[in-house]
Amino acid sequence: MVIFKYNKQLSFFCLISVITMSSFNAEASECGVLKLQSNRSSGISVKSNKCSELPYVSMGAVFEMAPRGRLWLKSNATVHDNQGFQMICQNRTEQAIQLEFSGPLSPWLSLARLKNCSGWVNNKLSCDGNNGESQGVYCVSAELNPVSRNSTEQVQRSSSVKMRDKNQLANTNTRLNKQQLLESLKPEFKLCKQLNEVSQDIQVNWVVQMTKVKMFEVILPKLLNNNGLSECMKAVVTAISYPMFSRTENFNSIF
Repeated sequence: MVIFKYNKQLSFFCLISVITMSSFNAEASECGVLKLQSNRSSGISVKSNKCSELPYVSMGAVFEMAPRGRLWLKSNATVHDNQGFQMICQNRTEQAIQLEFSGPLSPWLSLARLKNCSGWVNNKLSCDGNNGESQGVYCVSAELNPVSRNSTEQVQRSSSVKMRDKNQLANTNTRLNKQQLLESLKPEFKLCKQLNEVSQDIQVNWVVQMTKVKMFEVILPKLLNNNGLSECMKAVVTAISYPMFSRTENFNSIF
């Protein structure tokens, strides 16, 4: 005869686990867990999105990336991922590839639709293409830098110091704005370099008139010809919201 013993402690643990997983699944399926960034390339479409409109994306969404397409996402902080992350995935093949975000853990990317994936190693993931192309899909991720979440508000707080000389105040605000903007771009540029597997320092120059980028160039080291890196960095620079500068501003920095 088999005797079953009732274990209150085990039953309580199972009940808590079920409640926790139910809460997790409910939260993960909510709209806006992910946000599609304008840094993405053209040829990115999304389906099975429970959010009413982009850029907000729910769990379970499937992105179709055109050949050579680039997907850029950021996440909102949750109780399971209290800092959030940003991620870029590059389709390096000549065929469309689908990425599904329904995984149980951050960064939520499911490997079910992908082939021969390496798993996340040092915040990098590589998978073969549909026809077996080595590293046909390549993704990099990083924790969100709090300074990049809302650089404008931080600049405004930093530049709210009362000064008698209005010209001096204007110059100080511009200087703070530029410093804050450059600081906020570092994580994005770092991701671009990681995505294109470039470790050397890169000089980036651009000009902003009013709030628009009018000129952009990337000065690459000798023997390094990487159009993907230049395109990625240009996407970052042109996607940012600039303050209304009183004059043409030149940005020259090494990242």
